[in-house]
This record gives sequence, structure tokens and C-alpha cells, in this order.
Amino acid sequence: MEEEIKALIGVAQGMQSQLAYLIAENAAMAAIIRALVEANTGNPTFQAALNTLVEARNIRQLNSTMSDEGIAAFKKALNSLLPQPLRDI
Repeated sequence: MEEEIKALIGVAQGMQSQLAYLIAENAAMAAIIRALVEANTGNPTFQAALNTLVEARNIRQLNSTMSDEGIAAFKKALNSLLPQPLRDI
């Protein structure tokens, strides 16, 4: 029993370090994406591509088994990466 508890503790510690890495990786990607989006805010080609991709994603989400909470979380995450002029997508 004691060995099993030690094994579980080891697994939990490994998961904690993986979670920390995933959080850091996500933050780094968000920073890069935000910089690219801000640099292209006034670019009509970028805006059109963004609109097209977001609309396609919206259609896929509505036709999927994704929950309303999941869809709302996606939209919130998307808006967090977009400057105000592009948030009306």
C-alpha cells in the first residue's frame, strides 16, 4: 500500500510539471499570436482570412457535440488574442 501511494505521488508530481510546461507554452504562443495579430490589424487580407477561418470554425462547432460552454470558452479565448477593432468577428 505504501509503495502504491509513493507511486501515485510520483505520478502527481510528474503531472504537475507537465501542467506547468503546458501553461508556459500556451502563454508563449498567445504572446506570439497577439503580436502577429496586432501587427496585421489594418491588413485587409489578414482580416478577410481571419473572418473566413473563424466562420468556418463556428460552423464546425455548431455541427459538433461541443457544449455551449466549450463554444463560449473558445470565443472568449479568441477575443483575448484579438485587439478591439477585430473583436466583432
